[in-house]
Amino acid sequence: MTHYDIENILGEGAFGQVNKVIHKTTKITRAMKTISKETLINENKEKLLSELNILKKLDHPNIVRIYEIYSDILNYYLIMEYIYIIIYIRYCSGGELFDKIRQLKSFTE
Repeated sequence: MTHYDIENILGEGAFGQVNKVIHKTTKITRAMKTISKETLINENKEKLLSELNILKKLDHPNIVRIYEIYSDILNYYLIMEYIYIIIYIRYCSGGELFDKIRQLKSFTE
């Protein structure tokens, strides 16, 4: 990446990984999600890009902010707010809800 120094991996998923990155000029910390183009079907690529362009225009306190979108032959790179990614990884990545329900066998409302 020409604009960012890539730091450590924050998390990994089915479509790629999330890294901590530092902007080379401003020194602002961001998160970079890498999405492999191989994992997407052609029509899903168009939907993804359309949704990302919409998200890039949004500015809401409860939605992670996407600042920039880069692309090369292999991947899409989403530059996002760092703090929300840290919160998500620490507190929201407990696994699939269905798996938790299956482990409990039964539960109350």
